[in-house]
Amino acid sequence: MKYLFTSLVMLACMALCFAEPENPAIESPSPEAIVDIQIEAYNQGDIDAFVATFARDVKTYAHPNTLQISGVEDLKKVYAGFFNANPELHAEVTGKIIQGNFVIYHEFVTGVAGGEDFFATAIYEVLDGKIQNIWFVQ
Repeated sequence: MKYLFTSLVMLACMALCFAEPENPAIESPSPEAIVDIQIEAYNQGDIDAFVATFARDVKTYAHPNTLQISGVEDLKKVYAGFFNANPELHAEVTGKIIQGNFVIYHEFVTGVAGGEDFFATAIYEVLDGKIQNIWFVQ
């Protein structure tokens, strides 16, 4: 009886070792996927979905280091106005480079009210599943 009890305890311990965890780690989307979600929200003019892709302390720069926007609240204010003023706004990704947590997109932007279509290069830095920094090259 003693051996039966010991065997059952050992089997129970082994079962726990090989069991799937109750809360498996959820793999976060890739940096490219995060930026793609941001581009889609931009094209839809969906300010809430757009802002959700950014870190709270996001910074945007005119390349190389001219600070344009600092913080998600500033970003939301600027882009909400931009989306409202340009309902036909659309960015098409025409080229891309992915290197680690950096996503570099060459974009063709159309639908700027009263303006001309233009090409831009955006260098996105994604950390912990959020866009932390963007450098715009024009």
